[in-house]
Amino acid sequence: MIINLDKILVGEKLDVIEHAYIQIEDGVITDIEQTWSPDGLNIGGIALPLPVNAHVHLNDYVAPESCIGYDLASFVGSKGIKLPITRLLRHKFVDNPLARSISIYYALADFQEHKDYCRENKELIEKNGPRYLGLSRPFNPLDTVEYDDVARICDGIGISNPLRIPPYVMEEISRLSLICPVSAHVSETRRMEERGSLHYLLNYRVKLVSVVHGIFLKKWELRQLAEEDIPLVVCPRSNLWFIGRMADIATALKEGVTIALGTDNAGCFHPDIFAEMELLFTIYRGNIDAREIVKMTFINGYKALGTSPRFIDVRQPADMLVLREPRLARYSWNVYGSIIRRGSYCNKLVVRDGVIIKSFN
Repeated sequence: MIINLDKILVGEKLDVIEHAYIQIEDGVITDIEQTWSPDGLNIGGIALPLPVNAHVHLNDYVAPESCIGYDLASFVGSKGIKLPITRLLRHKFVDNPLARSISIYYALADFQEHKDYCRENKELIEKNGPRYLGLSRPFNPLDTVEYDDVARICDGIGISNPLRIPPYVMEEISRLSLICPVSAHVSETRRMEERGSLHYLLNYRVKLVSVVHGIFLKKWELRQLAEEDIPLVVCPRSNLWFIGRMADIATALKEGVTIALGTDNAGCFHPDIFAEMELLFTIYRGNIDAREIVKMTFINGYKALGTSPRFIDVRQPADMLVLREPRLARYSWNVYGSIIRRGSYCNKLVVRDGVIIKSFN
């Protein structure tokens, strides 16, 4: 199969090639040439790697906008309303709007509050195309045996607040982190920062595939993340809604931190990664390069899952997202900026393993 495109973002640096075709054989890209082929499908548009949603809580989609009127503690805290809601309103939550949104992803990292839902959710999500990474935790955070169950039933461990975990349990998590992915919320609140949520994990040698939020992390702590090669996942809409600020992204980038993006609570924020990119771009108003923000989703998201990026290039798997908007593809003065600002609203075509899966608005 040969696909003719207006623009292709190639390689890990997402360099732009214009008016080019991609040749695919047996699910692998075999050639990319800067011309259109007379034998190709004239799809047009902008071809990107499939994006990654590096942090989402899908359960609360059962109760959209349930977070309105609540602060962080009263919504997601240990005595908050979220856990009871997701238990009481348990039903098949992958309806058409959500399924359409998540179909564009290569993978999602779901902080799954109920470990017993991991397998069911994995089946539901992967039926729509994306890889599902279920990161969960025990109902009883003091039970080390239950952490073994989480590692067996789910894909890994997701730690909501490290400070609630006693040292003997943290030792068990450290052991499990050698055999399964572990991610954790850190410095989401000022109290978590003051009590050293990140350093508690590092002191017990927990091998972290990523940390999430990091709102109050200081410069030297960001440098430590870079030195330890731990990606930081930020969720701009959620962080601003609940806390009124987010991590210092500009400083994090200067220190060499790998930044990825997530959409956080699906009951509060539709899992549209383009909305996160647009908000971040708006806040920094050009002080962070548009290409860097695009990389956060289309390259760094993979790293936050502990996997190698699946970028577009020869001998790479033929996975891609095509934004089919002719004016954007042909006339944009800044293609990275257009992807960020208009990606949510474009017609989209998904290619997985060299097969055109679907096209939708």
